[in-house]
Amino acid sequence: MVRNIIDQLIEYGEVRGGQLGVMIQDVTFELAEVMDIKQTAGTVITQVIEGSVADKVGLKVGDVVIAINDKIVHGLSSLRNVVGLLRVGRLEIRRDGRKLRIFAVL
Repeated sequence: MVRNIIDQLIEYGEVRGGQLGVMIQDVTFELAEVMDIKQTAGTVITQVIEGSVADKVGLKVGDVVIAINDKIVHGLSSLRNVVGLLRVGRLEIRRDGRKLRIFAVL
């Protein structure tokens, strides 16, 4: 992560945050029960902004983001922190009980 910040400072003279274009919330125990998923780590997508990176790569409301670049997403703050420092991300999501990998340029 520190390396990414240094690279951005060298290349751009500033840190440029990545944006995915989603509204998210933590997966709580109660939400996991309602959604019939087994984990409580991760974030659930509650809104996809039209025309955003998320929209273009096919993310959908109800998708659960469980990892990005092979790092487990424990909640919305960890997802925001990681996405903010990335230029490219490999998201691992759960959709309808299946695990999917999605590549996004942020």
